[in-house]
Formats: sequence, C-alpha cells, structure tokens
Amino acid sequence: MDAYTRRTREWLDAIYEGPAGAPYVPHGPVHGFEPTSRYLGTYSHLYAILSELAALDFESCLEVGSGEGLLADLIRRVFGARVAGVDLSQRVCRRAAEVFELRCAAGEARE
Repeated sequence: MDAYTRRTREWLDAIYEGPAGAPYVPHGPVHGFEPTSRYLGTYSHLYAILSELAALDFESCLEVGSGEGLLADLIRRVFGARVAGVDLSQRVCRRAAEVFELRCAAGEARE
C-alpha cells in the first residue's frame, strides 16, 4: 500500500469512527427514505444505478467502494442478489456489517 492510500485509509477510518464520546452519525441515508432529507441527490443517483441494473441478469454483486453498504443492501433487496462489498476503510466495513449485515472486506480494489 502506497503512502497516499495509507493516509486515505487513516482519514476514512477516523471519519467512520465518529467523534469520541458522541453517537455515530451515518454519512448517507442508511436508515431509510426521507423525502425532505438532504440526500435527494443520493436518492437520484441510487435510482439511476438500480435502473441500469434492472436490464441485467445477475445473481451476485460486489460493490467496490461500498461505504456503509446502502447500495449493496438495495441491490440485495430489489434483485434478490447475493451481495458483498469492499472498501478501503476497515471501520466502514464494520459499519456496513452493523447497519446492513453486509459482508465487506477492507482492502484496495486494485488488488
């Protein structure tokens, strides 16, 4: 792992750990749809991805850069596919397991 990737992983781990002594605040709409939320752009993006996937025939999906696992969970629920994620941050993989019971491995996608 090069120095830039190592620093990026450390930065992501710190973000997904959250502030010391404070409750964790998700970085996306992981707790469901809220029409008045600040995530309207995220919802549009997710809809576009799911629409494209609807034209494909697949049984499994690996989401690279899965973050907290929202998209992978939607793919699992909408298409009934087996899903897994990979993300650079070990802590975000822990969050994905906590929030969505997503199998997620920490690592570099290029490896």
